[in-house]
Amino acid sequence: MSNNVAAAVVQDNLSLFAADVQQNLGKYLTTQIKEEIKEEEIEDTKENNRNTPPPPTVLMRIEKNSEEQEQQQQQLLSSRLNNNNVKNRSANSSPARSTRSWHDSDDENFIDDDRSSSLSSAISLTVKTSRQNSESTLYQTLLKKQQQQQHQQQQQQQMANEHEHQMQRQRQEQQHQQQHQQQHQEHKHQHQQQQQQQQQQYLDELQQSAVSHQQQLTANLLMARTIAFSRSRDFPELFQNPSAAAVAAAAAAAATATAATANAAAAAASSSNYMLPCPLCETPLEQRVFRQHLDRHYPRDSPVCPVIECGRRFAHPNSVRNHMRIKHTLQWAKMKAMRSSGGPFAGGPDFK
Repeated sequence: MSNNVAAAVVQDNLSLFAADVQQNLGKYLTTQIKEEIKEEEIEDTKENNRNTPPPPTVLMRIEKNSEEQEQQQQQLLSSRLNNNNVKNRSANSSPARSTRSWHDSDDENFIDDDRSSSLSSAISLTVKTSRQNSESTLYQTLLKKQQQQQHQQQQQQQMANEHEHQMQRQRQEQQHQQQHQQQHQEHKHQHQQQQQQQQQQYLDELQQSAVSHQQQLTANLLMARTIAFSRSRDFPELFQNPSAAAVAAAAAAAATATAATANAAAAAASSSNYMLPCPLCETPLEQRVFRQHLDRHYPRDSPVCPVIECGRRFAHPNSVRNHMRIKHTLQWAKMKAMRSSGGPFAGGPDFK
């Protein structure tokens, strides 16, 4: 009975000790894992651009710590087992030692060795299982961290790619706008040059017609003077008598006056014969019908643009004039010049 009680006490103590060891080992491992995870997080925050450190280094540390812990626990277990064996032997020892047989002592030692070996194997199994569980959980946490970091890197790369794509789009839009502005400016400059060239050409034509008109007038005057001089040569007796000379001079003056008026009328008729095209319909016109023809195209206070290609209608005649000045500058200038130079009471082109 005493041996059974002692064995039960020893088994209870060892079971309690194993439970305490397992609890302490689990707490120690969890605290160690948390500390290592915190250290790794600190290192990750310091080194953002680098990849996460490989997990085998952490696993090696864990294995080393677990091996050291196993050695310490085995030493503690061996020391406690020795102490318990000594206590049990001292408790179970009786003063009549000689009465016990040597077979009983051998059986007791054998039973104690079996119990100690079974307890040590159980403790080693619990330590191994706890270590494997801790290693698996730590490896899973490290894998999760790696996956999270890879996901973050992919998101950052996607954001960078999207930003670069947006920048490229903005650059292309800016280049397209600049090209469009340059083309618009070039087209506008060419249009202005063409308008200026056409205006200058039209003014040159008017100036040439005026020069020819003036030359014709001077030629007619010279003709009248030569006619008067030839008459004075044909009738010299009229110029010898003073009274007759005066009468002849008066008659010559009257003749020259009538000739001058006739020549002026002829010159006006001849000057009205020069032709210019209509700026709206390109019809060749004489000078005397300029105003009438333009009045047909553009009556007074008309709300419609006289340009055939445009034909825009406005609410007020002043809007038509402003529209002609801005949009149809060349036609407007030609119309003004033809109105000032043509008509029943016009004396010729006006270049003021």
